[in-house]
Amino acid sequence: MENNLMKSILNKFSTFNLIILAILISIILQSVFLLAIYDDANVYFNGHFVPLWTHDAGLYGYYAKKILSGHNYPFISTYTPSWLLYFVVKNTPFSLEQCMFYLPVLISSLIVIPIVLMFKMINQIKLGVFAGILSTLTLAYYYRSFFGYYDTDILNIFFPLMVILSLMKLEQNKAYLLIGGFSMLGFSLWYHSYLSIAVSIIGMFAFYTLLFKRDESKNYLAMAVLCVPFFHFALWIKALSIVIIFIISFFLKNSKFYPLSFLIVLPVMIVQKHTILSRFNNYLNKTDEIKYNGLSLLNQLGLVAETQGISLNSLGELLSIHISLAFLGIFGFVYLCFVEKRFIIFTPLALLSLASLYIGERFAFYGVVPVSIGLCYFMYILSQYLPRYKNKALYASLCVLLVLYTNHAFNFAKTETPVLNKSDLEVLSKVPKKGRRVALSWWDYGYPLMYELNAIVVTDNGSSTKRGNFLIAKLLFDQNQSFISNASKQISNIKLKTWAVESHFLKNFSLKDAFKRLSKPTKAKLPTYWFLNTDLLSIAPTIKSYAEFNPKTGKKENHGFLVYIKKSNQIKFDKQRGTLMLNGNKFQISSYTNTKTKEFRAYKGINLHFVQTPTHYLVCTANIYNSFLVQALLFKKIDKNAFDIIAQNDNAVVLKAK
Repeated sequence: MENNLMKSILNKFSTFNLIILAILISIILQSVFLLAIYDDANVYFNGHFVPLWTHDAGLYGYYAKKILSGHNYPFISTYTPSWLLYFVVKNTPFSLEQCMFYLPVLISSLIVIPIVLMFKMINQIKLGVFAGILSTLTLAYYYRSFFGYYDTDILNIFFPLMVILSLMKLEQNKAYLLIGGFSMLGFSLWYHSYLSIAVSIIGMFAFYTLLFKRDESKNYLAMAVLCVPFFHFALWIKALSIVIIFIISFFLKNSKFYPLSFLIVLPVMIVQKHTILSRFNNYLNKTDEIKYNGLSLLNQLGLVAETQGISLNSLGELLSIHISLAFLGIFGFVYLCFVEKRFIIFTPLALLSLASLYIGERFAFYGVVPVSIGLCYFMYILSQYLPRYKNKALYASLCVLLVLYTNHAFNFAKTETPVLNKSDLEVLSKVPKKGRRVALSWWDYGYPLMYELNAIVVTDNGSSTKRGNFLIAKLLFDQNQSFISNASKQISNIKLKTWAVESHFLKNFSLKDAFKRLSKPTKAKLPTYWFLNTDLLSIAPTIKSYAEFNPKTGKKENHGFLVYIKKSNQIKFDKQRGTLMLNGNKFQISSYTNTKTKEFRAYKGINLHFVQTPTHYLVCTANIYNSFLVQALLFKKIDKNAFDIIAQNDNAVVLKAK
């Protein structure tokens, strides 16, 4: 009776209603993020959630502000996410900050649409509802699309899925030529690195066609349509070309078109070969350094956590909640490909996900949907062995998975922090807003400072390898604040002339002469600010790596020791004797400082300093202890002749070079 009741209820829903229901459930379950953070005072500013939870959101917010103030940017991938923000802000009562915070979850939930429609093709639409919701809650997808994570990733699965859906349903309706073509066009306008993914999907579809559907002319037409966005034509020409090919499809016979289609597709692949492969080569052939204008520069990509290979267990947790469920999902997906051969077109996304074992965890993102689809289909297969209770068993197991996935997302949310929290925004809000300004900080904060200060930044989250990481790192670990102030103004003035600040200073001078030129007093053409916060201490070992890498010789020099960790049992300190236990090793330190109580003790020990903050321990050598980074942040020791203190609190400081 229960089964009949469930059937009668579900049968009343049209496909459209089921999709809307799935999206709403997805949004509600993803909102556990808000439950995890709502009582944290650090995530609120001016009565609203802080907007930036990923660094790249700062770039899109910055351009959106510019567009809202009257600037006009081309409709290309660099600016398209900002144009979307502009359209939403202009046509709704919500502020830009609110849109940047809430839109990611609303938009990323759209992947439910193609997933439900794919399952409808195999008469399992209710299974598609569960698969779609599970996909949005899977960690590899969720942690790149949660509240405040306004980045291209929020649509980087939706567009490929729409392309794949159009290829699957092409046999049923030729109108999917248009849907596929415009989905690929949208992908090209949205994501600058779309080409490798697009070509792999087209390549797999070509393989599927030659293997199973070689006499189907619509398939060859589809390949031609999907290649249109690859050409460097005006947007209206691309759109018109897609429509024209669609119209032509009604007049071409099956037996004549496919040779012509390959004449269109193959030259595009050959011409675009470098573009297609270059992005993958960046990840596959990561090196410690890159060459630029005769300099050896530390390769930023090699130090970014998400570009590092991951373990099989980590991949399993990203694609599901446990490696065992991920394997079941993979098994279910492979089985589905045998039963419904059209799902083979998904294979490039699944393989790209497996490649994350070597080229970095960000690529696990692309395997979320194949594994979620496969896991739901596997549950369906198992339920068929319980004919009497198959519906109960299937829906009960899928509901349990929803609960487990939601809990997994909730646990992730409890550990997540914004890029700029309340204390950061409090000090940044004190910077005068009139006119232009230059901001210096570590490259992680480039885009956020562009957004918050409308600032010209020396290094940012894009091409920062060549823009000054070495110089910024050197200044952060220098001890002479007068030199740092002068160098900041020199760098600020050069930044107004060229983006390649580092190359300008270092190409034609020895390292010693370059720093001598930086030390010369000068007047900044624009107000020049430094932003520092305690999060920089967490990544200080990485910053130190840049500071110790000599761009003239390509050699790394080791200067000092640094450990900054949360308070834990890993470190034990005997205050009376001045002895420190660190990772099982015992050290006699030279000083102890408590930043909260201002307690200071000196000991007759080695060149090692121990600093206790309310939340962390810092253990470092004297050169790190006396550096600009540590002295300005932890001890608030600022040379008043070199800098004006614009604002400071326990966690952040903004300084202006005098």
